[in-house]
Amino acid sequence: MSDFSIISIIIIATYSSVILILLAGWLSIPVYHKNLNNYNTTVSIIIPFRDEEKTILQCITDIVNQDYPSNLYEIICVDDHSSDQSTAIVNNLILQHPDKKIKLLTINTITEYPAFKKQAIDMAVAQATGDLIITTDADCQLKPAWISTIVDFYENHSYKMIVSPVEINEKGSFFGRMQSLEFLSLVGVTGSAINYGYPVMCNGANLAYERSAFNEVGGFTGNENIASGDDVFLMFKIKSHYKSSVEYLKSHKASVTTEPQKSSSHFFHQRVRWASKSRYYSDKPTIMLGLLVFIANLTLILNFFDNLFFAEHFKVFISLVWIKVGVDMLFLYSVGRFFKKQFLLRLFPLVQLLYVIYVPVVVIYSLFGKTKWKERDV
Repeated sequence: MSDFSIISIIIIATYSSVILILLAGWLSIPVYHKNLNNYNTTVSIIIPFRDEEKTILQCITDIVNQDYPSNLYEIICVDDHSSDQSTAIVNNLILQHPDKKIKLLTINTITEYPAFKKQAIDMAVAQATGDLIITTDADCQLKPAWISTIVDFYENHSYKMIVSPVEINEKGSFFGRMQSLEFLSLVGVTGSAINYGYPVMCNGANLAYERSAFNEVGGFTGNENIASGDDVFLMFKIKSHYKSSVEYLKSHKASVTTEPQKSSSHFFHQRVRWASKSRYYSDKPTIMLGLLVFIANLTLILNFFDNLFFAEHFKVFISLVWIKVGVDMLFLYSVGRFFKKQFLLRLFPLVQLLYVIYVPVVVIYSLFGKTKWKERDV
């Protein structure tokens, strides 16, 4: 057995152990069921948007129809230089629902920094009146008890930040179902790591935090020049500033559903944008986990070519693949079962093959290449 094969075994064994630990963490998160009937928390829902005319009507309608007392929440939409009918739709909703507190803010200036979403959230928080900020995206669909479940959890525990589930709609294309399955891994890791007290990621499509905590930690100050990370960098700040302050809300009612990327190009550039912020991480657990995932996938690729023409060594490669496939499938099945998406596991072989390839490519490209998002260079 070659030295490289031995190193590969150690890497995959380490990766598998970490995934099994994360699996245990996910399974140990209790499913939350709200139990309050009277609420006291004022809430500001913030929706940054840019050219979302196809989805923003449904998103705001879902929020208008929440079972939370209408006098306790407001909706703040922030237009980030839209060129379609998004703003007209929002203005029409304001007229249709005069009894609802719907505000429309507009970013009129172009700053030297590429972090437009952070600028939008900053603007909204400055004008927000709610004690609790909840951010979501304009392409998200929300359940009627979304706000009340988050507030119920907040009033029972008083966490500074609450991270809630985000699902990808799997009812569209085959490519969308593949994305939905792959995204389950991110959801599972998010919840498990937070459950262990080591938050490593979150998603701004479903994120709640105290307005006072946002201001106390300085909001996005210090990472204005980073296009992505309106969610995770704020989480790191709150995690650092407050003890035991970030928690995961494992609840179907608090979950939001977002749309998959329409093409492989859009998917690739989205992942590059997400990965590009990792170079600015200083949180050690996040860095270590990211490196482990990258190295484990790169190891399998290198093993394939290193042992391709050596039948005896190739057995090592096959064994490593089976080990990684086994733990990944077990993890995805457990997360998928919570979301009632076990049926997506039939796509697992193809998703696993693509995942092993695209993870190293995305990471390497994010370090040296440029990408576009919403017609902007990032």
